[in-house]
Amino acid sequence: MAARETTKTYILELKGGNIRKITIPEKWKLTYGNVVPYQGKGSHNGEHRVALRLYDGTNLRSVMTDVVSFRDTSFTIMERRTETKKQTLKRESPQGSKDVVVEARVTEWVNPDNEADQETPPEFLRIKGTVEAKEDAF
Repeated sequence: MAARETTKTYILELKGGNIRKITIPEKWKLTYGNVVPYQGKGSHNGEHRVALRLYDGTNLRSVMTDVVSFRDTSFTIMERRTETKKQTLKRESPQGSKDVVVEARVTEWVNPDNEADQETPPEFLRIKGTVEAKEDAF
């Protein structure tokens, strides 16, 4: 019975903001550097050109030039995110109608790799009262 090959998964952040996930055999080597080795710190047409390369031993398997950064998924990263919702409410007073701006803010730590963490549940940003606000609006 053949031994099962272990793998590693990487998250790649790409030019233009897209994200790519790759899973490669653990024995492969990954390098990240200048497109042209030893080209120095200069740039090409004002753009610093780098490449992510994947090797199986001495065999080059892939070259990607659209990678801005990458990371191994074997450890967890948490990001602090704040989401804010503002709403203008009308409040009646003896002096007339007044606009009151109410703000709901939620700050939480999220795992950027967990899709369930990507959105704040709407009940945390719901502001009560749309026409007449009370003192305890939320």
